[in-house]
Amino acid sequence: MKITFTRSLLATAVMVGLTACGSGGGNGMNNNTTSQVTGKTGAMYTVSLTNDNKIGTVTKTPLNNSDINSLNLDSASTQRINEAMNKISEEFKSKTGLDVVTGAAIVSNGEKFHIIYNGNPTETMPVQGSIHYKGSAVLGGWSADAPLSIEKGTSQFDVNFADSTLTGTLNVPNFSLVSISASVSGNSFSGRATSPDAPDGAVVEGKFYGKDALGLSGMLKTNTFTDNFGGAGIFSAIDETKITQ
Repeated sequence: MKITFTRSLLATAVMVGLTACGSGGGNGMNNNTTSQVTGKTGAMYTVSLTNDNKIGTVTKTPLNNSDINSLNLDSASTQRINEAMNKISEEFKSKTGLDVVTGAAIVSNGEKFHIIYNGNPTETMPVQGSIHYKGSAVLGGWSADAPLSIEKGTSQFDVNFADSTLTGTLNVPNFSLVSISASVSGNSFSGRATSPDAPDGAVVEGKFYGKDALGLSGMLKTNTFTDNFGGAGIFSAIDETKITQ
């Protein structure tokens, strides 16, 4: 049995929002640098669907502008992505009192769907200390025996800026725990996600956003991505020590 995409299930944006969480201890962050940051603001996968709702082409586009309107997507997708971005940024500000523009979304217009993260990247990155981030995640997956399922859960990450490493987990109902390991370069990170649900693993990437790497957002896509099996996800999280309510 091959997967058929239910267009109605993808008709609205699936958004990542910050979950309620308490503040933690200090992060030991002291020194910063402006070196190695890039002009890229995010990235997007675009997956086209065939007339019989099968996987078509999969393309990846680097984003160089935090203005979603500049992507020239259809109006419905643009609106839904903007709604997701605004929702996440507003939640981050309500929790911390600080401004950070970032977010991630999975949206579809029925003919293709977009997996995206974007925002205003951190310009001055920490080079010492560590930060524990907490937030939310969305995972979507399918197999030859199961239809597309999209669920929302939680995310948490530990970033060691001195070692340029990021580790984290995505805990989403009806999916096995996803473990993430990535390398940090400038204000970006890239690496691999593993889960019993995806034996071939997944590629992960993202960026840091806001002052002093206040938040992060990113996306993942399984290495196997066909009608018979595939999965993707998005996540956003914020420095736990900056949460005031």
